[in-house]
Amino acid sequence: MKVQVTYTEVQYYKTTRIVDMTVKEYNECVKNGRVSFDLETELCSECDEEKWFATEHFNTEIDKVKDINK
Repeated sequence: MKVQVTYTEVQYYKTTRIVDMTVKEYNECVKNGRVSFDLETELCSECDEEKWFATEHFNTEIDKVKDINK
Protein backbone atom coordinates (compact mmCIF):
# COMPACT_ATOMS: atom_id res chain seq x y z
CA MET A 1 0.00 0.00 0.00
CA LYS A 2 1.26 3.46 -0.83
CA VAL A 3 0.63 6.37 1.49
CA GLN A 4 1.38 10.05 1.33
CA VAL A 5 2.94 11.53 4.46
CA THR A 6 2.97 15.30 4.92
CA TYR A 7 5.13 16.74 7.70
CA THR A 8 4.55 20.35 8.75
CA GLU A 9 6.71 22.37 11.12
CA VAL A 10 6.68 25.91 12.44
CA GLN A 11 9.83 27.97 12.78
CA TYR A 12 10.06 30.87 15.21
CA TYR A 13 12.19 33.96 14.77
CA LYS A 14 12.72 36.76 17.26
CA THR A 15 13.88 40.30 16.72
CA THR A 16 13.79 43.27 19.10
CA ARG A 17 13.91 46.97 18.36
CA ILE A 18 13.42 50.13 20.42
CA VAL A 19 11.03 52.53 18.65
CA ASP A 20 9.45 55.90 19.38
CA MET A 21 5.69 55.75 19.90
CA THR A 22 3.07 58.20 21.10
CA VAL A 23 0.93 57.39 24.13
CA LYS A 24 -2.05 57.02 21.79
CA GLU A 25 -0.15 54.56 19.57
CA TYR A 26 1.04 52.62 22.63
CA ASN A 27 -2.49 52.38 24.07
CA GLU A 28 -3.81 51.20 20.70
CA CYS A 29 -1.13 48.48 20.55
CA VAL A 30 -1.95 47.32 24.07
CA LYS A 31 -5.67 47.30 23.25
CA ASN A 32 -5.24 45.33 20.00
CA GLY A 33 -2.32 43.19 21.10
CA ARG A 34 -0.42 44.20 17.95
CA VAL A 35 1.79 46.95 16.64
CA SER A 36 1.07 48.73 13.37
CA PHE A 37 1.19 46.77 10.13
CA ASP A 38 4.11 48.89 8.91
CA LEU A 39 6.16 48.14 12.03
CA GLU A 40 5.30 44.44 11.83
CA THR A 41 6.44 44.45 8.21
CA GLU A 42 9.74 46.12 9.12
CA LEU A 43 10.36 43.66 11.96
CA CYS A 44 9.46 40.73 9.75
CA SER A 45 11.98 41.85 7.12
CA GLU A 46 14.72 41.71 9.78
CA CYS A 47 14.12 38.02 10.50
CA ASP A 48 16.63 35.63 8.99
CA GLU A 49 18.60 32.55 10.09
CA GLU A 50 20.44 34.58 12.70
CA LYS A 51 17.12 35.48 14.38
CA TRP A 52 15.86 31.86 14.48
CA PHE A 53 15.30 30.49 17.98
CA ALA A 54 13.02 27.42 17.75
CA THR A 55 11.37 24.90 15.46
CA GLU A 56 8.32 22.86 16.48
CA HIS A 57 6.54 19.95 14.88
CA PHE A 58 3.09 21.19 13.90
CA ASN A 59 1.38 18.24 12.26
CA THR A 60 1.94 14.99 10.38
CA GLU A 61 -0.79 13.78 8.04
CA ILE A 62 -0.99 10.36 6.44
CA ASP A 63 -3.38 9.47 3.62
CA LYS A 64 -3.79 6.38 1.51
CA VAL A 65 -2.85 6.88 -2.13
CA LYS A 66 -5.56 5.55 -4.44
CA ASP A 67 -4.42 2.88 -6.87
CA ILE A 68 -5.31 4.24 -10.33
CA ASN A 69 -5.11 0.72 -11.82
CA LYS A 70 -8.24 -0.50 -10.02
